Amino acid sequence: MMKDTEHNTPKLHHYRDCGLDNVWIAGGFEDIDSPYGPGVSIRDLDGLHRCIAHCLVKKPGPLTGREFRFLRTELDMSQSMMGLLCGREERTVRHWETRDEVVEEPANTIIRFVYEQRFKPTANFEGLSKTIRELQALDKELHEMKLQITEEGWKPVDCQQQKAA
Repeated sequence: MMKDTEHNTPKLHHYRDCGLDNVWIAGGFEDIDSPYGPGVSIRDLDGLHRCIAHCLVKKPGPLTGREFRFLRTELDMSQSMMGLLCGREERTVRHWETRDEVVEEPANTIIRFVYEQRFKPTANFEGLSKTIRELQALDKELHEMKLQITEEGWKPVDCQQQKAA
């Protein structure tokens, strides 16, 4: 491992190429001269990205937009597909990622769960997809306002009456 000769401590590299400002790596990299000037060569970049993703999945509290984008790109999913998965529009996902604000639920939980399942050999994505669709339908049902016209005018549809029909 390279050492900072002045302080005899491991040399750290501020790894910004992942899109996150708070990633520092010790070892596993070397400074190089490239045709474009000084650069850094990182050993096992895929492994580094899996490690970053694992840290984000286990992070307490909500993800930021940049963290969400990192996980989404590691899953190789478009903003449109992630929006569908989370029951949101593509522009909502774009908004989270570009404004780097806290990502709302259920998107926070969904992306973490999907990322974890990605590496489980027993993961059943068809079952996961069906469960998510059922949850989205239930969420929609709970938040929709259903009205009907009666002889007295417009009235809310009684939830119990609607389910019996």
